Amino acid sequence: MLELARFFGKGEEGKHWMRRYEQKVNQAKALLSLSKARDESVMILTVTCNEYRVYGGRRQLGKVLYEDLRLTPPAGISIKTHYVCVTLEQIQAMNPDHIFLSTNNSNPSKEQIKALQATKAWSGLRAVQKHQVYEVESWLNGHAPIKHSLSIDVAISHLAESKQWEVSVM
Repeated sequence: MLELARFFGKGEEGKHWMRRYEQKVNQAKALLSLSKARDESVMILTVTCNEYRVYGGRRQLGKVLYEDLRLTPPAGISIKTHYVCVTLEQIQAMNPDHIFLSTNNSNPSKEQIKALQATKAWSGLRAVQKHQVYEVESWLNGHAPIKHSLSIDVAISHLAESKQWEVSVM
């Protein structure tokens, strides 16, 4: 991000934005440290027309949740992985406490989510039983710095027990 800011002659603005982002991350981590989510697993699951993708922490939303906020991915998912394609049986084995669920916004993908949610395996997941599945927009799993900031807001809105978080667009 800073290299791009410098390229456009906005190096100081880029540094200022990064300082504000780091402050936001620290505030979010402090709030999450008071919640039960600090000790629970968090899965990022994207459903496409023909596959289930579970994200690690290498890029996008995974980087924000697992690297910046230090949340725990489900067993079997590395924070060094971008994503892996998994089966429903593998999702069952991971059995996360929280699931951030999205599609790639195609109608077949939305139908695939409905089919997934109708299965007994899905109903048996800890996150589903505890009502800790959060449907999020697919754009959230993007690369732009503003999306990282917004990802923190979404994570806090679902995972923090305190509702004293001001949503701030950076």
